[in-house]
Amino acid sequence: MKKIILITIVLAMLFSVTANAQTNVTELTGTIHASILDVDIPTLASFTINPNGPTFSSPDLIISNNSTMPVTLSISGFDNKAGSDNQFIEVGKEDKDWDNLGISQSSKYIHIAIGAKNPNEMGYIINREWLIDVSAHDVQAGTIECGSMAPFRNVTLKFTGEYGKAFQQTFTTTYDLMFLVSIME
Repeated sequence: MKKIILITIVLAMLFSVTANAQTNVTELTGTIHASILDVDIPTLASFTINPNGPTFSSPDLIISNNSTMPVTLSISGFDNKAGSDNQFIEVGKEDKDWDNLGISQSSKYIHIAIGAKNPNEMGYIINREWLIDVSAHDVQAGTIECGSMAPFRNVTLKFTGEYGKAFQQTFTTTYDLMFLVSIME
């Protein structure tokens, strides 16, 4: 009889605990801040054409991704600056026989491009293609994605060009090169 009373008391306590149990929900709210793009792009660059060489020369353009995430670098504009002394028509690299242009065509047509100096450089995202040659001619049709950069890395870009060899005088031309930087998809 004592066992039955003891079992009854234990069962009563269990039911009593179960009947008094409560469920609580804790709402957890998190704040996620927007990523900050921090990319250094030089604001000045230059090139020199010496048709007597023939040579096209330009210093390297170094871009630094100081952001905490990978970024994608695109070119959204690449054209003669309005009011520049000479307004070239940008054409494809294979569109002209560059060594056989006369005076009027030499000062009229140019192929100028920018691309990765070394596509295997540590600053580039591995397994993502980096374009070697983005020409002013190609950018006229719209923005071109060049490639992606790793966080806290630099990449080195180089300019290349094709041009006529018949110039009667020295002159200056100026280009606007517009970069677009975005967080990598």
